[in-house]
Amino acid sequence: MLNVSIEDNLFIIKSIKEEDLKHIEAWLIDQREVINTKELYERFLEYYLSEGEFFFKIQEQDNIIGIFRGRIEFYEYNKAWLSFFIFDKNSDKGYILDSIIDYFRKNYSVREIETGVISSNIKGIKFLKSHGFEVARISRGYFKDNGEENDMMIMRRIV
Repeated sequence: MLNVSIEDNLFIIKSIKEEDLKHIEAWLIDQREVINTKELYERFLEYYLSEGEFFFKIQEQDNIIGIFRGRIEFYEYNKAWLSFFIFDKNSDKGYILDSIIDYFRKNYSVREIETGVISSNIKGIKFLKSHGFEVARISRGYFKDNGEENDMMIMRRIV
């Protein structure tokens, strides 16, 4: 578990605690994200029990505006993998993402950030590209839903 704490004039980022889960679940429902209580709790436990994992909430005036989950891999150079991140539709996603990446670069010497995006998520791909991410590789047919296959795009940003 990596403890994350960032305070900015516009937002506050804090690691998620068990007592935050009910608020996060309600926020996810408002965002129309499909995740059940059991799955959210399992993600929390994975983070809580793992050395390099992070799971944090982004707040603006006590309101949740986003969550991030991932891990830092400590090698000859450190890299972060973003498992998932969800922003409120009205938040300044780009500024927040850049602030988080800068925090990891300064505090954990992270030099590379990677995340996976389903190939049909054109809006998400454009957003990541506009913030310095490039396609590193594609896993063909990685996602299968109702008989339909979609590719997973691994996107990378060097920091």
